[in-house]
Amino acid sequence: NHAVSDLANCGIYIVSSDVIKMTKDRGCCDFSKDIFPEMLSKNMKISAYCTESYWCDIGDLSEYRRCVRDFLDSKIALPVEIPNDGITSYSDIGISSSVSFIPPVYIGQNVKISGDCSIGPYAVIENNSVIGQRTRIKNSVVSSSVCIGEDCDITGCVIADSCTLGNDCTVL
Repeated sequence: NHAVSDLANCGIYIVSSDVIKMTKDRGCCDFSKDIFPEMLSKNMKISAYCTESYWCDIGDLSEYRRCVRDFLDSKIALPVEIPNDGITSYSDIGISSSVSFIPPVYIGQNVKISGDCSIGPYAVIENNSVIGQRTRIKNSVVSSSVCIGEDCDITGCVIADSCTLGNDCTVL
């Protein structure tokens, strides 16, 4: 078999209840290999929209981190601007003056970062998170409402919502 196009099948599918019924009792199925061919064989309508816009499959953590990196590098048009200094912060009050930021960095709302921390490069700390003293975070996403203790090293990770990490943790 050879490809009939250089287009990729990705995105959001809007399907009828008839198509949903086709997926039942199949266990695992693939739209491009299983469902679309069956739809074509039944002369069901299939439509597509081609775009040159940015698209990223976030189906695994490494791809998710790559998309976050693209966001921090301003490769994605979102309603959040990364300024020239590479540091976007919505939390001025709870951040110690002794925190070292290495751009690019995104800090959400109501984030508290204690003294002598190093944040970045490529670090995202989402809303309502608390970071303990002397913690280092780089190439990572800290999701909402996370509490990270003192003297931690977080590198190349995605920390899920509402997680708590104690003191002296290393997460790679």
